[in-house]
Amino acid sequence: MFNCAARLIFIVLLFWLPNAMASIAISSARVWPAPEYTRLTLESKQAIHFNLLTLKSPERLVIDLDDVELDAALTELGGKIGNDDPYIKSIRVGHFKPGVIRLVLDLKTEAKPQIFSLNPVAEYGNRLVLDVYPVVAIDPLMALAQQSENKAAEAASIPAPASTVAEPNPQPEIIAPSSRKRLKKSNPRNAQKLVPAP
Repeated sequence: MFNCAARLIFIVLLFWLPNAMASIAISSARVWPAPEYTRLTLESKQAIHFNLLTLKSPERLVIDLDDVELDAALTELGGKIGNDDPYIKSIRVGHFKPGVIRLVLDLKTEAKPQIFSLNPVAEYGNRLVLDVYPVVAIDPLMALAQQSENKAAEAASIPAPASTVAEPNPQPEIIAPSSRKRLKKSNPRNAQKLVPAP
């Protein structure tokens, strides 16, 4: 009887453990920086369970991902952050504790994060989306004025081309109506009366 119960428990564990220990693979990780906000998207076949923390001095966002594999999509995420990103300075990814992967986003300024999940649609799987907004929203008119100032400063910093000596313009020929002789047009400052030939 004891052997039968032990075998039954062993068989149940054999089928249950792989499913319990299966982790979620991230199929795609995307970063989209824009003047208004930066968006980070993690895509997988299963829904991702997460916790979000904000830390100060220096400004950071921390996302703990439960039961997620540390795969190439996550390890390459740091290389997708460019210097031109207005809000995220860098991303670090690693194991926090067993079963938890931690993403740390080092920020350039204080931010107001918004995180949400999206269900699969068309060719996209489950998505975890993080939008990093500035605490003080950008005024579109001020941003346009700043762009104009930057373009003007850029144009002023471009050196002027080397000056070239202009060749004098050839004087057009004028035909006097009465004599049909060709005369050269004179400079108006040194104007002389043109007299038709006899």
